[in-house]
Amino acid sequence: MITGGRKLFGIWAVQKNNFIWNIILYAIIAASLDSCSFAASPLGNPGTAFKYRLESLENRPEEAIKNGAIVINAEFRLGSVVKIQNKRLSVVEIWFERQNGKKYSALLLIDSWPNKSRMPDVARYLWHEPDWPDYLEYQNEATGKPELPRFSIWEFGWPQAIDGKYPASLQSPPEKIYLHGWPFVFVSKSKSNVAIPKTTIIKLNPDVIIGLTGTHRDRHGRHMDALGVKEYDFIDPPDEEDWRKDIEAGINLFQGNRQPRWIWRTNCYISQMYMMPDDWPTNIYRSNYWGRSFLSDEPAVYNYAYFNSLEDAADKVTPEIAAKALEKLTMDNLNRLDNNYGNRILGVFVDKVFGKGNLDIVERKFPVWEAVWQTSWYHLALKAARVVL
Repeated sequence: MITGGRKLFGIWAVQKNNFIWNIILYAIIAASLDSCSFAASPLGNPGTAFKYRLESLENRPEEAIKNGAIVINAEFRLGSVVKIQNKRLSVVEIWFERQNGKKYSALLLIDSWPNKSRMPDVARYLWHEPDWPDYLEYQNEATGKPELPRFSIWEFGWPQAIDGKYPASLQSPPEKIYLHGWPFVFVSKSKSNVAIPKTTIIKLNPDVIIGLTGTHRDRHGRHMDALGVKEYDFIDPPDEEDWRKDIEAGINLFQGNRQPRWIWRTNCYISQMYMMPDDWPTNIYRSNYWGRSFLSDEPAVYNYAYFNSLEDAADKVTPEIAAKALEKLTMDNLNRLDNNYGNRILGVFVDKVFGKGNLDIVERKFPVWEAVWQTSWYHLALKAARVVL
């Protein structure tokens, strides 16, 4: 009896222990399903990384190779799952490395892989550069939603299918992709650990732009357009105090290449009109990179001047003729490759400095700067992003 009792007690103890361990196991599983790290991902297995390398340095500018600026390695990492309002989203990292060893990273919190018919919803967008202390998280100042780069990340910053017509899905990594316009080949599959880190939030407002002004400080305190002043003694280059005073005054768009690098970590945009591109493809991923060109310049004014120059046109130019001429001039200006006001001119200079491969680089969110406000309808009908009057 005593032995049997011990046996029965032992069986009961084992069953009790199993019951307790089952409860603990179920609790761990339940917690995991609501955690970031182990939940089922809408994109695949969290912790997976696909490594690619540049196929060749052929056809790249010698200066870019000499400076170590060419991207030679890339990884696409599927990280943790985050649950937002009963919707599961995955962290995806676009990581790449230049010849010079500098590494860059973009993190996106998305609900699906991109495909031919639909681009993912993006809940958060972060970007990190080698000399930065942390990631920047870009948000729209008005809406609080992610402010994505002005150059479509799915078109320019995401790996493209080998035919170059649509973003590649990495559900099953292809043997070959195009990245930044150049062919990359699959190297290996590995494990990774990617999650959203602490960030510095940058709030951008692309709908209220104050800029196109330089940081000019005359040693005698005179404004650049002061009446009666013909010569100025500028302090050049401006110091940090000058830049910060401009930002405090409300300026949020600077032009050129001479601004200090810390301005990239502010709520200011940078346009490089009249300047050669100095940092490609990293500019693709910076949400505060405005582009090279800023606007299509006064097509109606040029149209007006053109017809005024025709001595015998006064009685022959009908509104229909003028409107068609304006439409043609607007489109011609947008597509020009020989001045600073075309939406494709950036591609010419990227190709010269870094090589653009098969990328068709177009600045799509392109406004028209116009003095003849009555012609605004024509510009908007031609799909200008907006008209600045």
